[in-house]
Amino acid sequence: MKDYFLEKFYNDIKDESWPEIKNYRDFLSLPDQIKNECYTNHNFSKRLGEIENKEHWRINHGVDAVKFKNNIFVGISKCASTYYLNFF
Repeated sequence: MKDYFLEKFYNDIKDESWPEIKNYRDFLSLPDQIKNECYTNHNFSKRLGEIENKEHWRINHGVDAVKFKNNIFVGISKCASTYYLNFF
């Protein structure tokens, strides 16, 4: 499954010689040098925290986000968002 926000962060900071990634599993497969640069030079830990924090999405993006186990649902006014927000 594609992780849009992780992929966007990575593409914004990556060197042209770095491989493409689509999700966190791809990120974990990267060479240690690239991962270390992401953490030390680009504050990747903070970005991961933001991606997983529902308050970040609510405050900074004006949307509701709810977490259920290892999934986060970000409500968008399409695709039964009211149903899912109430369900979770």
